[in-house]
Amino acid sequence: MVEGLSKSVNINQDVGLLRLKENCHPYYVSGFINSIAGKELTSQIGTGQINPFLGLGKLKKLMIPIFDQDHMNKIGRKD
Repeated sequence: MVEGLSKSVNINQDVGLLRLKENCHPYYVSGFINSIAGKELTSQIGTGQINPFLGLGKLKKLMIPIFDQDHMNKIGRKD
């Protein structure tokens, strides 16, 4: 996750830009995607054996569990 860039940057096809809804804590989403459950889900929808690929189209379909705002913020902040 990258925050606070001072200028515009370009990204290539191997990097995805995720724009989250205002009520989703970015560290909560990142934590879920990198969790055991998140990795299992991404491996199920990804393609390729040697060089796994997860396109943005499929990433958009990833079901991320949403809890109440306070709970997600607490997880995101690691309180």
